[in-house]
Amino acid sequence: MVLQELVVDHNRIRAFNDSAFAKPSSLLTLHLEENRLRELGKLQSLVKLEKLFLGYNKI
Repeated sequence: MVLQELVVDHNRIRAFNDSAFAKPSSLLTLHLEENRLRELGKLQSLVKLEKLFLGYNKI
């Protein structure tokens, strides 16, 4: 089984450390809407990422 979509909306996330997405991933869609993010960490390993949702953050 391969994780292709991760939804973590509405979780009051302020930040995630750089190792959160450090390993190469087959993730296609990442939902981070309505959290408290002020900046993005490193997402370079998400080479297959097609959709990134960041609405309603403080970025």
